[in-house]
Amino acid sequence: MKIAICDDEMIFLEQMEELLKGCKDIQCIDKYDNIDALNEMLPKIKYDVIFMDIEWNKGKENGTHYAAKINEKYSHIQIIYVTAYNDRCSEAIFWEPSNLCGYL
Repeated sequence: MKIAICDDEMIFLEQMEELLKGCKDIQCIDKYDNIDALNEMLPKIKYDVIFMDIEWNKGKENGTHYAAKINEKYSHIQIIYVTAYNDRCSEAIFWEPSNLCGYL
């Protein structure tokens, strides 16, 4: 599996990478703290799963908007939303269409 982790907090990116390194079926783990960088790589790398933070401090939109845009072009990529703010974000995962396969 090829995985992208997308979050504007570097500490979260590093923690998720450490957790995922223990999975033997993962070929590649890429980290992005910038949606534009992810968008540049999407045509080049065929990701299977993207872990997408819902709240982005540096972006104009949130992770559900970004995931919906990704879904328009790359519908095969599964999205797992991640957030530290469950009380504010649990409904947001259903606002935009995406290939949702999980929520952490």
